[in-house]
Amino acid sequence: MSPQHPATNFTDWWLTSRKIFDKVERKSFDSLVILIFWIIWKERNRRTFDHTSRSVIEVVNLIFEEALSWQQAGFRSLEPFLLCCGLFPTQLVGRLTIAL
Repeated sequence: MSPQHPATNFTDWWLTSRKIFDKVERKSFDSLVILIFWIIWKERNRRTFDHTSRSVIEVVNLIFEEALSWQQAGFRSLEPFLLCCGLFPTQLVGRLTIAL
């Protein structure tokens, strides 16, 4: 579920959306939302302060790479997301590229 109305408050959307998941899945959902917004925030800072930007595909790839990094560091909450995307973290070697 994504915010459909421009006036939708992000916090309201997040709190409502997370309720569709059971308690175990909620941790994965929350972790994924935080990770995505962390990458978007970093890209925003890159554009603002470094005057450079990445393409949407590059930003999406960064999200997947960061999720894999978190998983490899022992943070298991993102494993359902990675597996759902067909990414098997223990089998990946080198830099990840997702073709969209």
